[in-house]
Amino acid sequence: MNRIDFRTQFSEAIDYLKRCRWCIFLVIFVFFFFSFIGFAFRNQLHMLDPYLREVFSRAADTKGFYLFLYILQNNVQASFYGLAGGALLGLFPIITTVLNGLVLGYVGGLVIDTSSVVDLWRLLPHGIFELPAVFISLGLGIYLGLFLFSGSPRKAFFERLYQSANAFLVIVFPLLLLAAVIESVLIAFV
Repeated sequence: MNRIDFRTQFSEAIDYLKRCRWCIFLVIFVFFFFSFIGFAFRNQLHMLDPYLREVFSRAADTKGFYLFLYILQNNVQASFYGLAGGALLGLFPIITTVLNGLVLGYVGGLVIDTSSVVDLWRLLPHGIFELPAVFISLGLGIYLGLFLFSGSPRKAFFERLYQSANAFLVIVFPLLLLAAVIESVLIAFV
């Protein structure tokens, strides 16, 4: 029976992220560009309010360990869909990046308008882990979607799928786990 060595898996994941880095940097750029757009045009984006009310009400009704599970499940699911949706030529991760950037900019603008910049800083502790995890997932999704432009698309797809799944399990999931712990603790004290 072969024993899986975590260090080898982690090393492979890091090497794969290095190959995907331009896709991850693209996601970061697009995210922050659309965050700025969401912030600057927040007065025109009130159609997001019903969606945000629903998300906040679900989280508000959940407490303790179940809040942690809710946050973790939500973030893992969104990150996984961003990665897996990349098989559609990388379009789903780009659309997801644009929408998440708009929402973050919009919410950031509303927080500043209704309270203060200090309240905006409360989001930072869990974002330190959550945003890189999401950026990596979406970047992996874009890279996965570019398999058609490789020499042998079928082989490239399955290689990228394996490497993406490995990176998701050994890098993205632990980051999302930390983010969920921090976010659920912060929400409990707010």
